[in-house]
Amino acid sequence: MTTEEFISHLIARGFAVADMDNFSYGMLINYCKAHDRLEKIRRGEDVPDPDKQYRELKALEPYIEEQYALGKIKQEKYDSYKKSLAEWEAD
Repeated sequence: MTTEEFISHLIARGFAVADMDNFSYGMLINYCKAHDRLEKIRRGEDVPDPDKQYRELKALEPYIEEQYALGKIKQEKYDSYKKSLAEWEAD
């Protein structure tokens, strides 16, 4: 995505160009995600709760760790789980 496209996405969601200097890129991306999620809810669409999804993923961590230590989960599945968890925590 180019800078122009990113700015156009923000403007389409009601963000003023003058306010963009006060926020980091991460904050602006989170704003877009939250805005889109709220718009879907407003239209009556079924939208999963990201906090609930994270809590469910995090709750699996002790089980995944145990299964990996016992050799029941292969390295690639374990790495995939850890990567998805890290992505949630980075957002």
